[in-house]
Amino acid sequence: MLGRAMGKSLTHLVWKTVMQNLTMMFYLVILTTVGLSFTASAQDTVESVLKDAEITCAELDNGVLSRSENAVLSADVTGDGVSDIIVDYAELHCSTAAQAWCGTGGCSLVVIVDGQKTEFLTRGWTIVVWQDRPIILLSLHGTQCNAAGAEACFQAVFWSNGGFRHAPGSG
Repeated sequence: MLGRAMGKSLTHLVWKTVMQNLTMMFYLVILTTVGLSFTASAQDTVESVLKDAEITCAELDNGVLSRSENAVLSADVTGDGVSDIIVDYAELHCSTAAQAWCGTGGCSLVVIVDGQKTEFLTRGWTIVVWQDRPIILLSLHGTQCNAAGAEACFQAVFWSNGGFRHAPGSG
């Protein structure tokens, strides 16, 4: 009896490992196929972010991670003419959890610049260009603006001197 239980456990572990490796290979193929080319450090960071999401999902009753085509995007957020990476957790889906990475405050948004990640909690986002500078506009939970949760609240985030800065007077 013990041998059979250990055999099932080992088989499950091997199967789970194989599926995780196939999933990571799938992500790499998708990233390459959609034409997103990143530096090695940025690619490693994207893989790490997606692997963490996959592990979190698997820990939720053996969930399987999937994502929409908008989960990993390329955009110049620093204004240097080089594409950076955005991982939008609102576009990641776990088969066993309706909103594994989102709550009333919003969803995680990871922006990767030169392999370094910065994480924001947002209900929605967009990038605008003003005076030739990209600005990330974040929709936030109202409490970030000292208001009720349902109240509108926005924050402007921009790249300056090697890091993200928040516009004065916002969130």
